[in-house]
Amino acid sequence: MTLRCDVLQEPVHYDKTGVRVLTVCPGATKTELLTESPKRQMDNELGEQLSKKIETLIAQKPDNVANAMVHILNKGDSGSVWVSKNNEPPFLVSFPEVEI
Repeated sequence: MTLRCDVLQEPVHYDKTGVRVLTVCPGATKTELLTESPKRQMDNELGEQLSKKIETLIAQKPDNVANAMVHILNKGDSGSVWVSKNNEPPFLVSFPEVEI
């Protein structure tokens, strides 16, 4: 038996509903969610650790995520999974078939 991650790519889903299902995984993005997170930790030590980690990330601009969304909405097939990160164009994620 083969486990497939692309079941929603089958035309029958779109043909019956007219709805595409797309997944976008944005990387670190320069928003308050990222910049304010260290202040919202349970204690100062956790906040300091998170601040250090955030400093190592290449945080993309929100515009990059917005542009990625437009691209994905225009080009993405139903059931597709995309990543937007590092101020780069989005890329499609491929999943291997797994025998179960």
